[in-house]
Amino acid sequence: LDELIPEIPPSGDVFLVLARMQLAQGDTDEAERSLRDATRSAPELLRAWVALAQLLEKQNRHDEFAHPMLHYEREVYRIGAQVEHGATLEQRLDAIAQFRVALPDPRISRILARALKNDAFDVQTAALNALEKVGTENAIEAIEAYRTNATSQALRERAAAVLEAIRDRHAR
Repeated sequence: LDELIPEIPPSGDVFLVLARMQLAQGDTDEAERSLRDATRSAPELLRAWVALAQLLEKQNRHDEFAHPMLHYEREVYRIGAQVEHGATLEQRLDAIAQFRVALPDPRISRILARALKNDAFDVQTAALNALEKVGTENAIEAIEAYRTNATSQALRERAAAVLEAIRDRHAR
């Protein structure tokens, strides 16, 4: 692995995977360094901010724990603004894709639920796909309303599948 690392182009995802491997090996110092590299190279990578905060918390470094969580909060709202007010369809879809790989979070669910009201079918579909992965119970009412008013049977079925995924996740 050490021989391959210099050949892999740096990216937030690569640093995040590397940190997970380092944690599995018990190397918390290197894992922290990799997580910090992940957040520097890809500040929009919400999972990296959470992983860094969790690592610091496990090490009882509570004075440092707040810093990554503040960055996480800022990124959630920055990405949320892109979902709701992105100048182009592509910007909105990219922002939704960033949420799709986040962790379940009620704030993210609210933003994605509002995206279901967007006029663009692609935005609605992307929001449903993201809600299936990271939606929380606070999005259920909006998804149910979307399902009721959906313009096709396929969209009603998709919304039903998303509702089932959210309910299953929260039943565990």
